[in-house]
Amino acid sequence: MGDNDSLLRDLARLIPGYGAYLDQESRRVDDRITREFLVKRLADCKSKLDGVGKRLAESGNFEMPLKLEKLRDGMDLAQRRLAAAVEGYASWFGERTVDAELLGEVAQLDANLVSLVDQLDALGERLAEDPALDLTEFKQLLDLLHKRIDRRNEMIQSGSH
Repeated sequence: MGDNDSLLRDLARLIPGYGAYLDQESRRVDDRITREFLVKRLADCKSKLDGVGKRLAESGNFEMPLKLEKLRDGMDLAQRRLAAAVEGYASWFGERTVDAELLGEVAQLDANLVSLVDQLDALGERLAEDPALDLTEFKQLLDLLHKRIDRRNEMIQSGSH
């Protein structure tokens, strides 16, 4: 079955313009998978914050869990925005197209999003070890994450770099 799929894909590439369409479609699939990965990673980060907040509340510290809840809300918003993000999809015959170069730039931006989520996760680990950690860097990374999501959406919606 796999050989037949490969043969059909090779034959389809002979249709003018269809090969580029398949390449774009592959990038769109990669984009969707990356966003799903980011949503899951943010859920993991939120779980770490929940654990820290719970431990602090149990020990009588109620101020820090409130601060953590604000960060958690920011991560929750980022999750929802990524899950609902525009994929850059335009049908083969659609009016609005997103070219392969733009999709490549979006892929680079998505890689940057992964890096930011990795940094948030690392800060969550540090916070679990030291609940007295200053949250300024966490807030800054979260703000940057939202700005990058904004930029990603602008690029795809406008169809320009």
